[in-house]
Amino acid sequence: MLLVILLVFSTGVIADEFVVRSFKPAPADLSAIQFEFLDVNDEKCAIIKVRTDLRNLTFDCGKNLAKDIEMRNGEYWLYVSPGEKRITIVKDGFITLHYPIQIPIVSSRVYVLEITNKEKAAAETGSMIINTSPQGAEIKIKELSGLVMNTPAKLDDYPAFPYSVSIFKERYRMIDTILTLHPGEEIVHNLVLEPAWGDLIIIVDPIDADIYVDDVFFGTGSQQLVSAESGIDIGKHKIKVIKQGFTGRETEIEITRGNNGTQEFVLHPIQGFLNIRVTPADAIVLLNGLNMGSLPFADSLQVGFYELDIRRESYLPVNKTIEIKANQRLSLFEELQHTKTVRIISNPLQAEIYQDGNFLGRTPAKITLTYGTNHITLKKANFEDLTTELTVTQATERFDLNLEPKKYAVEIASSPSGASIYVDNVWINETPANLKVPYGTYHLMIEKSGYFRKRKTIPVKHDKQRFNFRLKTLKHLRVGFIKGAESWGGELTYVDNLVGMGLGYFKPPHLEFAHEIDHPNIEPGDYYDLEPSGLAGKVTNSDSLNYKISGKVHIFFNKAPTFSAVLGMAVGRIHYSEVYQAENNYEYRYSSDYIRTGEYFSVAKKGNLKVSPILGVSARIFRYLYANAEYWFFTEKGTSFFIGGGICIPLR
Repeated sequence: MLLVILLVFSTGVIADEFVVRSFKPAPADLSAIQFEFLDVNDEKCAIIKVRTDLRNLTFDCGKNLAKDIEMRNGEYWLYVSPGEKRITIVKDGFITLHYPIQIPIVSSRVYVLEITNKEKAAAETGSMIINTSPQGAEIKIKELSGLVMNTPAKLDDYPAFPYSVSIFKERYRMIDTILTLHPGEEIVHNLVLEPAWGDLIIIVDPIDADIYVDDVFFGTGSQQLVSAESGIDIGKHKIKVIKQGFTGRETEIEITRGNNGTQEFVLHPIQGFLNIRVTPADAIVLLNGLNMGSLPFADSLQVGFYELDIRRESYLPVNKTIEIKANQRLSLFEELQHTKTVRIISNPLQAEIYQDGNFLGRTPAKITLTYGTNHITLKKANFEDLTTELTVTQATERFDLNLEPKKYAVEIASSPSGASIYVDNVWINETPANLKVPYGTYHLMIEKSGYFRKRKTIPVKHDKQRFNFRLKTLKHLRVGFIKGAESWGGELTYVDNLVGMGLGYFKPPHLEFAHEIDHPNIEPGDYYDLEPSGLAGKVTNSDSLNYKISGKVHIFFNKAPTFSAVLGMAVGRIHYSEVYQAENNYEYRYSSDYIRTGEYFSVAKKGNLKVSPILGVSARIFRYLYANAEYWFFTEKGTSFFIGGGICIPLR
């Protein structure tokens, strides 16, 4: 037991301790935004950067680290949740540190924790500034766990010890040195970096030759390879200049620090021979767009590919790619095609085809044209002459041409004037109108309110044609009859434009007595002791007064003015008689006449006014006749169907 106690005691005596030099926010550091990470609650983490000269540290915190620890630029990066209150730091041989965070930890912010051990914390401190020329060099300090900074850099309030410093900058020689911090002092070190490159100017002819350095493409055309951006690394290099169709050049050069002068490379073309003959001999020959002059052509050319273009007016051009090879002759003979047969189609057909005043045929036709531009004229009666340019190429097979009809002066008039003119159901103008109308046949409609429409197909074939339309008025008088439900009568209707008003007189239906026997129509007071009883039926006798008068409105359809809807009302009164059978003998007061037992007699009654609504349709036929079909409601026979008709008398 005593041994265990001694071991524990001795371990506690020799264990080192962590010392926190500082913990503070770094508001200018945007690392937590640039390297954003969300914790388990989908909250944006903060980053605590631990700077230390100690190695092999492990960390933990109160809420658990949100992400594995990262080592970046000599710093430990800890991703922690907002509101974190504690950091735990562990290292072999050290007493574990549970460091309480005294400032609020906020999302997307960066904090810096600097720690060391007890020994170094007790040492005196100093500061130093490291400048380089040029600036922007990277500094690594071995004793500070590989802490990485960029010049100009400052170590402020660090233990006063010697430090192993490495300074790097691309395309400059690396510096490895020892820099010492002195207690209580701030030392400035100004270091000059030596270039690891030299300047070289390369001039090439031709100007679009390609430059390769150590078989790596460096650029096209002359190059000024100077400064850190484009200078060549110090040492031996192979420079090669090439261009297709030219003899390349290659040299080796030793690049030293500073100016290495100018290297000039002149390339000589590799040549072959070209011979060209063309029929016709006055054709134009172009090589890569340059005119080669008169034919035949024979000359040496630089090797490579050329675009050959042979042209002559009214001939099919030749376009091809040719290759001139080193020390070889290429001989070409080209015979240009002059004409081609093409098909000419026109709308309408049967148009005459002319070229330079010469008649070639009627469409559709096959004609022979020269390659290139041809001037063609098409002619057809009642159509405008069409003169056009037709360009014939190797792919041309046919031409489709449209002729425009000639426009003729046409006058359209109507009586009365002011009528709307429709051509193929499209409104054009109002009469009278002077129009320019293309040759052709047209469907014409003349329309004016209060008149019958006039339709006609007109041919427009020559100039100064005149078409006059006499419109027939819709105003007329109707005289006719109507019959239905054992009733009949006559009516008179006045129609003006699309509205008509009519009156009629009708005889109501006859009320038949079931026994169909004659009987007198009496006054009961003219007979002794006559009290009518035993009603046998009703009858309308010829000596009773009856009448019915109708009034109607006709509403005509604008698009079909010969048809109308009929709305109206019939009002009437029927005087009828009630029929009785005598139960006794009745003596007439004023003579010796009797009504015997069993005989029939009737007593006149005055009827009430009765109204019958009317609904129907009417049609005008051949302008001078009309026919009606109507329903009368609430008549003596119930709802009854009436028909009628008559004559129409046009009015001016």
